[in-house]
Amino acid sequence: MGCLAPWVKNILEWIDIQEQRHNGHSLRDRATNGNGLDISTSLTPQLLPKYDWVPRRLSKRLGLSVTKFYSDQQQSLLLSRLPKEIRMSIWAYVVGGHDVTIIRKINKLSHAIFPMDTERVDKAEMVPTRKSWIAPLGYEKRYKATERMSELDLLRLLRTCKQIYLEALHILYSQNSFKVHTMEAFYRFLLRSPHNGPQSIRYLTIQWSGFAYWLEYQNEDTGEPLHEHDESWQEICDAIAAMDNLKSLSIVVPPGIHNGSRRVGAEKYDVITKISLPLAALPEHVDFTFAIPEDQVDPHSQALLSERGCRNLRLVGLDSDVGFRHNDDDFD
Repeated sequence: MGCLAPWVKNILEWIDIQEQRHNGHSLRDRATNGNGLDISTSLTPQLLPKYDWVPRRLSKRLGLSVTKFYSDQQQSLLLSRLPKEIRMSIWAYVVGGHDVTIIRKINKLSHAIFPMDTERVDKAEMVPTRKSWIAPLGYEKRYKATERMSELDLLRLLRTCKQIYLEALHILYSQNSFKVHTMEAFYRFLLRSPHNGPQSIRYLTIQWSGFAYWLEYQNEDTGEPLHEHDESWQEICDAIAAMDNLKSLSIVVPPGIHNGSRRVGAEKYDVITKISLPLAALPEHVDFTFAIPEDQVDPHSQALLSERGCRNLRLVGLDSDVGFRHNDDDFD
C-alpha cells in the first residue's frame, strides 16, 4: 500500500516542466524574446534607481524604477592595473576545473562539486515536493532549502561586481563539466541561466533515471508520445543543440533499472531512437555518447541505430568513460 511505480516521480518532473511552459516560461519563448540575462552585458554602468529608498513591493505598485546597480569597480587596482590575461587566469583558478552537478532544492537550484561534496550531499536532508499522508515509495523529493550543498560557492565571485561577472561568466560555464540527475532541474537551469552561459558549456552529462522508463510517457491507446512530454523534450534538445561550444554530450541510463520484457530487443532501440532523434541538430564535432547497461550493448547495436537515423550517436556501456571531462587548456 502506498507504493507507486518507480517512473511516477519522473512523470511529476514532466508535469512541473509543463506548468512552467504554460505559465509563459518556456525555452522556446526565451530564445525568441531574448529574456534571461541577470546583468546587462553592456559595458555602460547601470544607473542607481532614483527611488531606491522605496520598498520593493511598493515601488512596483507605483511603477517606480527598481533597477539594481552593479558597480564597475573601476577604483579597484585589481581591475584597473592587472592585465586582463592575468585576471582571466585568476577567475579560471577560482571557478574553473570542477565537476559540477546541478542540484534541485525544494524552492531553487543549487550545485555540488564532486568528489569534494560527496559526503555533504549524502547527508543532506530531502523533503517531498507534494503533501501526501501515505508518503509512497518513489515519491519525488528535493533537498531542503536550508541545506548547503557545496563547500565552494562558485557564484560568489560573479556577485562581486559587474566587470568580474562579465569576465568570469564564460569561464564558469566553459571551464567546468556539468551533470544533471533530474530533468526538471535541467530545464530550470537552462531557463534561468544567462543566455551566454549555457552556450559556453563544453561537457554535459544527463544521468536521469527517467530515461529507462521512456515508453511510460506515451498514450496507452495510440502508443504515441504524450504531446506535452514530446514538446518539452524537443525544447530541451533544441537548447542543447544551440550550445555553440559543446564538445561532449553524454546521456546515461543508470544501472539497476529494469522494465520488463517490453524494453528488450527492438523496443530497446525504439527507446534510444525516441530519445536521441530530437538531438539530430547537434553539430558533427560533438561527441554524443549514449550509455546503457553493458549486457544490452551488442555488436549490431550501432548499425541498427544508424539505420534509424541516429548517425551522430555512439552507443557505449556504463563502464565506459563518459561525462565529467574538463581538461581544456584554452578559454576564449
